[in-house]
Amino acid sequence: MDESINDKINTKAKEKGVIITGEDISKRTPSSRVFNTSSSTLKIFQGISGSQWYTVNGQWRSYQTATTTRDAYERQTGKNLLSRSWFGLVEKALADTFYPDPNVETSSVDGCAGANPTSGWNAARDNVGVFSTDDSANDFADITGGSGGKEIIHRCMFGFDTTSVTPGSTVDSATFDFYVGTVYDGYGEANGYMNIVLPAPASNTAIVPGDFDSFDGLTGTMTEGSDDQKDLSSAFTTSQYNQWTLNATGESWIVFDGINITWLGLAEGHDINDTEPSGGLQDNVSNGLLGAFADTAGTASDPLLTVTYSEPPAAGGTDGVNTQTFFIMSLLNKFLNTAMAKK
Repeated sequence: MDESINDKINTKAKEKGVIITGEDISKRTPSSRVFNTSSSTLKIFQGISGSQWYTVNGQWRSYQTATTTRDAYERQTGKNLLSRSWFGLVEKALADTFYPDPNVETSSVDGCAGANPTSGWNAARDNVGVFSTDDSANDFADITGGSGGKEIIHRCMFGFDTTSVTPGSTVDSATFDFYVGTVYDGYGEANGYMNIVLPAPASNTAIVPGDFDSFDGLTGTMTEGSDDQKDLSSAFTTSQYNQWTLNATGESWIVFDGINITWLGLAEGHDINDTEPSGGLQDNVSNGLLGAFADTAGTASDPLLTVTYSEPPAAGGTDGVNTQTFFIMSLLNKFLNTAMAKK
């Protein structure tokens, strides 16, 4: 509860030529407080209309009321890493988990787009897209050789509706989880890894072939949103979730503007780095993953994005503290959340 001394009480003390030294808790009532002063013969009384406090097991608590929505209440009263920061600048660190919509989609989608030309690696990687899926329970993110000299690349996309988060919130940390069914490491090379990348599909609720060439950095090396380049030979466990922690770049892809959704992608290392496997793609030899998507029944194996974030202070909540101090406090809050998450 708020134990601060009201400015009016301090003003009254100055008028009397004394200094407030603290409250005499033994004399508190539900609607009044008594303060000791620097004078042994003078105490200052504060009376308040209505009941402001109550006791629980001998400890005083204050009544507080607010108006909210159910969704906001559930978010704001959930577990948090830093429940209240200095000056009230960062009220709570909150955590939410987001899933793509299954078919029929309403606000988000997941799926894959691909290409399968017979004219070499460059024709595949730089392709505008030939096929796509967005209603499969399981799909591939991989590179593979097909019959007739086909060079096949699948890139996957996951949309998360993050519009429920208060606009202006800042990301403290984020993870992406993908339920892996099968791992393929047919080429056994250094680029045989999987990582998070950034797609920009044309629609929030459908994946089309043309989304294949929407990934950030395709003209060179794709931008990677995690420092965890998961090695296909050793980093994955099948029949369970496998997790990537987003780096600062990946965190910057999370959208909290109340309008747009957040997109993450998954791609194989040769594709990310535009490096053809030694000897080219070979018939029925693959590098990549087969995993579960949102159209799997239930959400127990759906792709998921988990974000810990801090909401902006309410209007007037900075209590006169300047923007520079708020920025410093936000950084401190992020540092403390990261440190606690590592314990």
